[in-house]
Amino acid sequence: MLEALQKKLINFLVLKDLIELYNNFPFNAAQVEKIQKKKLARLVKVAYKNPFYRKRFDECGLTPKDIQTPEDLLKLPLLKKAELRDWVKSEYEKNPARFKHWFRDSTSGSTGAPLVTYLSAHDKAYNMAAWIRMGAVQGLNPFFDSTFCLVSPHRLKKQGDSILQKFQLLKRTQVSYLASPEEMVECFNQEKPVFMYANKSQYVQMALYAQKNNVKLSPLKLYASAAETLDKQSRDLIESQFGMNRMYDTYGSTETGALAFELKGKRNQYIICHDTHIVHTLNEEGKSASSGRAVITSLYHYGFPIINYDLGDGLDIFEKDGLKYISRINGRLDDWIKFEDGEKLPFHFFYEVMEKRKEISQFRIIQETYHDVTIILVESKDYNVPHVEVQTKIQEELESLFQKTDINYHFEWRDVIPFDENGKLRMLISKV
Repeated sequence: MLEALQKKLINFLVLKDLIELYNNFPFNAAQVEKIQKKKLARLVKVAYKNPFYRKRFDECGLTPKDIQTPEDLLKLPLLKKAELRDWVKSEYEKNPARFKHWFRDSTSGSTGAPLVTYLSAHDKAYNMAAWIRMGAVQGLNPFFDSTFCLVSPHRLKKQGDSILQKFQLLKRTQVSYLASPEEMVECFNQEKPVFMYANKSQYVQMALYAQKNNVKLSPLKLYASAAETLDKQSRDLIESQFGMNRMYDTYGSTETGALAFELKGKRNQYIICHDTHIVHTLNEEGKSASSGRAVITSLYHYGFPIINYDLGDGLDIFEKDGLKYISRINGRLDDWIKFEDGEKLPFHFFYEVMEKRKEISQFRIIQETYHDVTIILVESKDYNVPHVEVQTKIQEELESLFQKTDINYHFEWRDVIPFDENGKLRMLISKV
């Protein structure tokens, strides 16, 4: 009964949580230590009562008293994506009725298998408030500023505007990310939103269409990118069409929620949401390092606690005034080029080469075999350089970087690189 009521009152719960989170910003080290200590103590008590985590505690000979600081969390094992997927599925299958009034979320499945998870009204409201906070602290009014977003077709609103939206409150315009760029741009300019959020690939599609057809996009006060690594070429293209110093990139996942964000106009300094998450970066030996695998603990997921979750991404971290910041998001750690001798190189090696090439606005790397790599390129409208010249420079740099003489590089030029089925655009794909 209570869960059903909470679900109906979700917007009021979001408002309550948003006020709390908004007032926590900007962060300072003393404040963060106090908040994390309090929330961590509650989290481990909740987790200890959960059979899944109780087993993990017992196997390590730990109790909640042993977990008092963020560093203490590393005494517990990492939570892998497959483990989370199987745990959630098992709990749901045992008692589907338990989740009747919970919110169902699903990842895009870019890793091969979508992960379905369920959030109580408490967890969902906090999750939504954390995402909204990222814009609110930069001038977004979530109640009066109209929003334009590109979403999965199955998430499109099936009903008309709510009573609040008829009074121009919480106004949202949703468009399927499977729509054509022409349809996206036409709807965007018709609605004239104040704020927009979408994946990088969706912004790129709209920006390329606007650039090619000389269409001026309606000005935005603020816009956010999410869900994909934002490379320099894509960002430059997007800002050239949507406006400078109004874009901020966000970092998070369906499983963990909102983890970090930039302030508009400030690149490569992501503010970690220390009041909602604890972020560790571990090297190959499993030790804390300034660059490594992202391991995340959520301080508000109580239905299915997220402790030491191996997100599968690589992060570069730096510290300032006692707080951690992210300087670089390296993306998924399974995006690798694999060589026949067993050597592997991650995506950012290609990124280092491609970000120098102002002649291209978009690219994708596909490793077909150990010896064949296809490089798909989209020409920048602002530069008129012969394709052969661009290809030669890229190949020379790659050969110098990789020190491999047995790789054949195949170049393809396109007007646009289409989305993947999940609405994203993976920049590196290995078929090996």
